[in-house]
Amino acid sequence: MPHLLRRGYGEFGHRIGIGPAQWPHHDFLFVHRGHVSLEFPALARSLSLAAGQGVLIWPHTEFRGQARRGRVRASIQHFRVEGDGDGPFAPLADQQRGFRVTRGGPSDWLNRCVDRLQRAEGPVRVWLLAVILAEGGLLSAAGAPAGDTRIDLASLREWTRTQLARGPGVGDLAARVGLSPSRFRAVFKTEHGLSAGTFLRAVRTAEAQRLLAETQEPIKAVAGRLGLADTVVFCRTFKRDTGQTPARFRRAQRISG
Repeated sequence: MPHLLRRGYGEFGHRIGIGPAQWPHHDFLFVHRGHVSLEFPALARSLSLAAGQGVLIWPHTEFRGQARRGRVRASIQHFRVEGDGDGPFAPLADQQRGFRVTRGGPSDWLNRCVDRLQRAEGPVRVWLLAVILAEGGLLSAAGAPAGDTRIDLASLREWTRTQLARGPGVGDLAARVGLSPSRFRAVFKTEHGLSAGTFLRAVRTAEAQRLLAETQEPIKAVAGRLGLADTVVFCRTFKRDTGQTPARFRRAQRISG
């Protein structure tokens, strides 16, 4: 299990820079709004991040940055990995110096998940961080080609979201990509650093949050759209995954909105 350290979430302009910094632990930086430029002097590398993109900076990596224009809203999550057995964070345990950017273009789904990470606590926060890093392609071992995977996580996530009402299982996901369930589980864990079951649970939780925040549907109807006929089971699993009951989550979204 990783040790979750400092986290932060806020806005800054071009007059306030990022760093220079060099941490003895991992630093996940995510841009929610605006554009950020980062430089890595010792690596002679630079990059630009738009809203919906993030970077995982490995320990002992010097970096500095600033807003490219206007104001930026960004978040950070520092964490330390000291061996994780065969857990999702295991590939990060021995990384020293370097960085990896979330694969693909800007992602609204990642944006929402990282926003929720800043409010999560305890085991839910660890679980959500694992899902975010896996979705961004950041849990593969150092040197592994980012994005070179057999299972396209983004397209599989979207397909799974549309099938939730009929209660898909890991076997359905395996059939979707043309693998046997056992082979799918093994490939998924190797490529993305978390179990297929955790991925399925994350998609269901994210869709539940979207429906609760964006619709007026009764909680029983939301549960049905997620393939859960028992509202009590839905409320229990939702609270386990988010730390809040569906009703409390919906009230909080309306107050903040």
